Amino acid sequence: MSYTTPYLIPTGSGPLEGADLEDAVHDAIAGITGLDGALVRPRLQPEPDNIPPAATAWAAFGFENRVTSEFPEIIHDGAANAGVGADNLHQHETLTVRASFYDLGAGGLADKYAALLRDGLFIRQNQEGLAQSGILLISVGESTPAPVLLKIRWQYRTDLTFVIRRQIDRTYVVPNIASAEIGVETQSGSEPPSVTDIIVTNS
Repeated sequence: MSYTTPYLIPTGSGPLEGADLEDAVHDAIAGITGLDGALVRPRLQPEPDNIPPAATAWAAFGFENRVTSEFPEIIHDGAANAGVGADNLHQHETLTVRASFYDLGAGGLADKYAALLRDGLFIRQNQEGLAQSGILLISVGESTPAPVLLKIRWQYRTDLTFVIRRQIDRTYVVPNIASAEIGVETQSGSEPPSVTDIIVTNS
């Protein structure tokens, strides 16, 4: 089988990725906990910021894994793109986010902010904020203490994971099939004929 079109890339902007996706999660964590936005940081940065002063609680977050549907839905739209045709791909992506809250362990601030995020994620209006970025809350995990040594200073750390899901929509320009030439080779006996070549012409 041969086609007149090469490999395809999707059209349009697609779902949030990279810094845009991080910004959506950052805003949710800062907004729900009440932490200053500058104190909620992506875990992986080209140039990490300095650790805040000793009495300041702060947070870092990152994506642990991203799992998609095993078989996405693909629907051909023959009327799309001025009648040329397009394949629309739809699937769901599940992301696990780990938010880490830090303090010196004296005032219990890390536990406090982890609990605020844990409980606040279940408030409907907070979920609406995520939904504006196409993100739905699936579940919230346990808070786990995990002290860490940063720049020769012990920091008390509490990790909280939560799972979110979003729908991935992509459009690929796939021309409609205008005609097809099929070569058939007949055989003697009761065996069915075999198809020797298929040539597809796109519109």
